[in-house]
Amino acid sequence: MSLNLENQKCVVCGAYLFPEDEVVYCPTCGAPHHKDCYKSLGKCGMEQFHGTDNQYKKPEVTETTEENKPENKDICLRCGKKTVENSKFCPYCGAPNLNADFKSIPFGNFTVIDGKTPIEKDVTAEDVAKVVMLNPLRYIEKFKKLKNGRNISFNWAAFLVPHGWFAFRKMYKTSFMITAFKVIANILQIPLFFQLSDALGSNSLNPSEILKYLTENPTESFLLPGILLFVSGLLTIIIHVASALFADKTYKTHVVERVRKIKADSDPESALRKLGGISTIGFVIALLAVEFLPSFISTFLR
Repeated sequence: MSLNLENQKCVVCGAYLFPEDEVVYCPTCGAPHHKDCYKSLGKCGMEQFHGTDNQYKKPEVTETTEENKPENKDICLRCGKKTVENSKFCPYCGAPNLNADFKSIPFGNFTVIDGKTPIEKDVTAEDVAKVVMLNPLRYIEKFKKLKNGRNISFNWAAFLVPHGWFAFRKMYKTSFMITAFKVIANILQIPLFFQLSDALGSNSLNPSEILKYLTENPTESFLLPGILLFVSGLLTIIIHVASALFADKTYKTHVVERVRKIKADSDPESALRKLGGISTIGFVIALLAVEFLPSFISTFLR
C-alpha cells in the first residue's frame, strides 16, 4: 500500500514521515506509522477511532497534469536568479517569490513586480532583471517611468562617481568619454598648481595657504591659471549633473539593446553572461584613471 507522505506524520510519535523511512500502514484505516512505532504499540495508533467519524482519512492525492502543473515563469527581481517553486522567499537574497500571494512582507522594503510587465514592446521586466542582475527592482521602476519622451531621472550613484558608475554597468564607451572629460578637467588645474607650488616652495599645498597667498598677491600672472581652474570646476559640475540626470535613460537604452542581442544570439545563456551584469574591474579602472592619470601627465608638463 502506498501513500503520499508529503506533510504526513506518524500517528504514534507525531514525527514527519519521509520516503526513506520504513512506513507501516494500518490495514483498516490506512494510518501511517514508523515501522518501529507500530511494532512497539502492536496495533494501529488510531484503533480507538475505527468506525467513527474521527477515523483516519487518507489524504487525497491530486494527479499532476499539464493543466494543473504549477508554473514558475518568474525570476527574483532583486537578484535576477530563478525563483523556487513553492517557496515564499528567494533562497539567494531573501526577496519575496513573485508567485507567492503576500498581504504583508515581514521584513525589508521589497516591491513585488510581475516579471511579464512590459518595459518596451519586446522587452519585459524579467528580461531587464536578467541583464541588470544587481538591484534590478530600482531600474525596472525607473525604466517603466521613462516613456513617452521622458528622458530625465536623477541617479545618485551616477552623480557621485559618473565615470565609475557607467563602467560598473558595462557602458564602457560612455565611461571612457566621461573619464576623458574628468581627466581634462583635472589637467586644467595643473598650471595653477605649478605656479602656487613654485611661489610657496612646496608641492603639498594647503587650501588655506593658497587662499591667503592669492589674497595677498593678486597679480595678473594668476589670471590665466585662475580662469583654467574656473573652467575645470564648471566642467566637473556639468559632467556630474548631466550624468545624474541622463544616466537612467542611457542605461535603459543600453539594457534594451542588450536584451535584444541576447534573444537573437544562438546561445542566449552565454551571451547573457557576457553582456549582462556588472563590471567591478571596469569601475576600478575608471577610478584609477581619473585619480592618477592627471598626475602622470603633469610630470611631462613641468
